[in-house]
Amino acid sequence: MDGSALPPVSGASQPDAVEEMPEPSTSGVRPRASERAGDLYAEFAKEDGTMAVSALGNLLAAVDITTTPDNCKRFVATVAGPNADSMTKEQTLAVVGMLSADAAQSLAALRNEFSSAPSSTSLAGLSDTTSGGGQARPFRRILTKNRSYLETGSLHVDEAVLQYMSKLEEHRRRCEAEGRYQEAKVAAKRLADLRTAQVDRLRQELASNQVRELEEVQAVFEEETAKFHHIWDNRIKDYLANMAKAVEELKCSHTSQLAAYVEELQRKRPTRARPSREYLAQREVQDKLAKAQLYGRATKVKNMADELYQAEMETTLAAWEAESKLKIAKLQAKQQTEYEVLQQRGAKGRDELELKRVAETERRTLRFRNIVSELEQLHKLELAHLENFLDGQVLAGKATPLKDPGAFRRKREQLFSLTLN
Repeated sequence: MDGSALPPVSGASQPDAVEEMPEPSTSGVRPRASERAGDLYAEFAKEDGTMAVSALGNLLAAVDITTTPDNCKRFVATVAGPNADSMTKEQTLAVVGMLSADAAQSLAALRNEFSSAPSSTSLAGLSDTTSGGGQARPFRRILTKNRSYLETGSLHVDEAVLQYMSKLEEHRRRCEAEGRYQEAKVAAKRLADLRTAQVDRLRQELASNQVRELEEVQAVFEEETAKFHHIWDNRIKDYLANMAKAVEELKCSHTSQLAAYVEELQRKRPTRARPSREYLAQREVQDKLAKAQLYGRATKVKNMADELYQAEMETTLAAWEAESKLKIAKLQAKQQTEYEVLQQRGAKGRDELELKRVAETERRTLRFRNIVSELEQLHKLELAHLENFLDGQVLAGKATPLKDPGAFRRKREQLFSLTLN
């Protein structure tokens, strides 16, 4: 059997041969997996031009496609039938194309998981910044492209799958025209299975993309929340450090002020008592007795005057000490009031910071919930468009692309340009 022909239908005659697949592109871009598989097909094909299903794993490994055996069996059954032992070149390339699309989807999911993981660098590098005001837009880095099926109206992305389905459709029409209805029925069933497989893949792709997008939004919010609390922790820490520094400076100022005041009081310490009338009278009597040469009585009066002066000096010093203590106590009371005022102002400032932090946290959480709510509404709209699209593809056999294919992306750009602050 010609390797380019479709596989025979059980219980029916051999279908007509179809044209060979075109050669893969030789442009500078790396060829698709199906194109590379077309170049390597001859190495794994049998003498009759077909390839054993058991050799498919080696061909997939040669074109760097990793998949599970269940996926491989499922796509082989969809393209060549559940009991197929061998496949033609077109069938093989179609299976490779479908598996490469499935593998590309898994690889994209893996890359998104790595890209959404927190960076080991500082949190400041997690957010994009607008060119104008320098305002952080953390969600811009998870902005994805539009779904290609909504733009192009095509269910398939691999040319090998499209060509195989086109040839399968031609084969069905030829069998129908020639009266080979059993073969036409099998071909129609395979076409339906291929479309169903693509429809399921699109639904799963959309669902997984939407779930991953919500997870990425949640991850970015958690990262930005950690950054937010880190900034606020540092802000409060700096405030408390400045407060402690201000208290320490005030204490030092009070200590130096008190020491200077005490020193000033010491300089004003009285060195002589203010003479009283009695003291002056005794000194006058002393002088008169000395002039009268009554030295004995003058000595007694002098001793009495000295004792009186000493008593008056002690009284003066006691009054000075009492007055100094009162002045020092007033200064200390004033300093204590200043200290308490500073403490109260510091506590009030910290309370205001905490209240502001709570208010900003609540506002950020509310804005995040609004973003998630709008994103979920966008997901529902995308799902509705996909179902309408699939109805046109599967039921009517055609579909009209969106009039404005950039609408979903612009909505995401508008949504992800919002900030949490």
